[in-house]
This record gives sequence, C-alpha cells and structure tokens, in this order.
Amino acid sequence: MKIGCYLFLFLTLTVSCITHYEQAGADGYNHILVVEGIITNGTTVITLSNTIGLGNWFNDKIYVDNAVLYVDREDGVRSGVSQYDGQGRYLIETPIPDTTSRYRLTIFLDEKEYRSQYLTPIITPEFTTSWSMDERWNVNICVSTYDKQEQFRHFLWTYQENWEVTSKIFVDSFFYAADTFVNNLYSRDNFYRCWKEDRSNHFILGSTTALVSNTIINKDLNSFHFTDERTNTLYCIHVKQNIIRDESYLYFSNLQKNAERTGTIFSPIPSEIIGNVTCVSHPNTAVIGYVDVSTTTERKQYISREEAYTEAEYICFITKDAPGLVKQPDWAYFWIFEHGVRIKVWMPASCLDCTFSGIKGSNGSKDKPSWWPNDHL
Repeated sequence: MKIGCYLFLFLTLTVSCITHYEQAGADGYNHILVVEGIITNGTTVITLSNTIGLGNWFNDKIYVDNAVLYVDREDGVRSGVSQYDGQGRYLIETPIPDTTSRYRLTIFLDEKEYRSQYLTPIITPEFTTSWSMDERWNVNICVSTYDKQEQFRHFLWTYQENWEVTSKIFVDSFFYAADTFVNNLYSRDNFYRCWKEDRSNHFILGSTTALVSNTIINKDLNSFHFTDERTNTLYCIHVKQNIIRDESYLYFSNLQKNAERTGTIFSPIPSEIIGNVTCVSHPNTAVIGYVDVSTTTERKQYISREEAYTEAEYICFITKDAPGLVKQPDWAYFWIFEHGVRIKVWMPASCLDCTFSGIKGSNGSKDKPSWWPNDHL
C-alpha cells in the first residue's frame, strides 16, 4: 500500500490506555477505522477511532461510537454484544480463554463487517510491582516479571491511577457568589475529601529477546515528584500485564517509534502498522489495527501519605474583605473573628473545595471507588 505525501492525524488506543498518535496519509486515507485492543479474560476492551484529515480541527471528534462488537470463538460460540463506555471504548464480557481454541474480533460498523485474525490465547505470567524514591525525590513505580516459556518474549503494560485528596483548609462553611456550602466532615456532602483518577496515556512495552532469561526486572511504569498531590492521602496504581506476539510487538513498537521520532502533530505512517484487521464485506476498505489474544494478569500498588508525602508547593493565601476588592470567580470566602469583629476573608476556592480544580488542574469527585480501602466519606 503506498502512502502519499498528504497529512492526517489519528488517535489510537490500546486496551485501557488512551494515546494520541499523529499520522499522515493521502486524501484517500481519510476516515480510516483504527482498531486497538487485546481479547482477554474477564472484560475485553477495544477502542475504535477514525483518522482525520489535515483540514480538520485538532479537537474534532474522531471516536467511533456506533459500532457493534463481538468476540468469536472458532467453533462458532459468540460473546454477548459489546457495551459502549465512551471515548471510543467498547467493553465485551469474555470468559477465560480456552487455550485449545482460537478467537477473533468481529465489528459491524456502517453496514460493513470487520474481522481480526483468529489467534490462540497466550497465557500471561504473574508479576510484581514496587516503588522507590530516587535522589531527585521522584516516586518511581516499577514492574518485574518472569515467564518459564520461551516462545513469547514481549510484554505490554497499562495502568489506571486513583488517589484521594483533601482540601488544604477545612472550615465548617464557606460561600461562593450566591450559594452556601456546609462543609460537614461526616457527611458525603463535605468538600474536604475527594477522589481523582487517570489512566496511562501511552502503552509500555518490554522485550526479553536480547536476554538469556525471559525475565524483566524493575521496568519503569510511572513517575511523579513526591510533592505531587497524588501523595496527599492515599494513592493506588492498578497495573495490567499482557504477553503479546512478535507481530503485535512490532505493530506497537512502530507506532511508538513513529510518534517519538517526529514530536509533531503530523508524521508519516509506516506501512508496517496496518496490522491484522480487515474489512471482509468490502475488501478494498482500508483499516488499521492489531488485535492480539492474551490473558491478563493485574496488581494494585498502594502508596500512603506517610510513606511519600511532603507539603505540595501550593499556596493558600488569605485576603481580607475591603472596599474595592475584586472578587475573583474562582475564589471563595468564609468568616473569622478578629479582635471580636466578624471579618470576611477570601482565598482560592481549591483551598477549601476538593471538587474544585486544584494543583493538577482536574476536578475532584465525591464518587469514591467501591474498592477504596479507607472507610470515610
């Protein structure tokens, strides 16, 4: 397939990761379906997106949200229909794969049918996670794994982060322009304690082909400074590991190298990234993506405030109410008594309200994960 000199951008995602990839191609390669994911035990996550042309705005919607997906076993057994989870993600409940059978992904989209290649499941080994503090006070999270079998020597990791945060200051009540919030620490309605989450924005690859043993020790997964708000109270990283085939590793490696090489929003598409998905109803329809079949192993790593905490470099300054004071929309106020006089004082709202955009610029949520170990609200 010949790739021309015109440019386009596409977004690709792997398993539960969301990653932007900037690619280029001829006008005829605009709106190509991009398929990413791994058929696995439990819940299979497949992400669908479309390439977009140079004439589109950078933030144009490119997710595919109107497809129907199934996982097919070679003997004709089909999974339940996929459930759409937003941002191009489709969830398919799949049983633990039978290693004597082969599986593929089937996609119905816009009166077209797409299929991945039938593949036998690879059994992924267990792994361990660990963390340490380096000389620059960065928290570094690593993974180590070992597999006795020698046939498959490539690994892929993704992760989800959850952390608990508290506002810098707790007061019984505070006010915005027109509303009053009672900050009851013992009620779910408090604005003192919140939870945030994030996902890996890239896939992490590892290979042992150059090693004697099929062993990986202390592979870097994630890193942040110990003043980061993730160390505010309690942090958890949920890591998933898959063994992948040579072709799958080559596919993801080419994507990764291509993105790292250019560092721009437009870059050429190597022909090797086409993958193992085809349009069976319209053979001339181009499609990009690789769908592997592999079991998933997973672990959670917790880091507590006591283990890696220091005060974040974030100042909550107090401004007393005065004539002519410009009241910023992202400020809040509360009352104090000074020398027997009731005084209104102002400060950034994020100092009082954990649901307000804070240090990392993302809003906190009162929706505590169901598995979170702390029992407070």
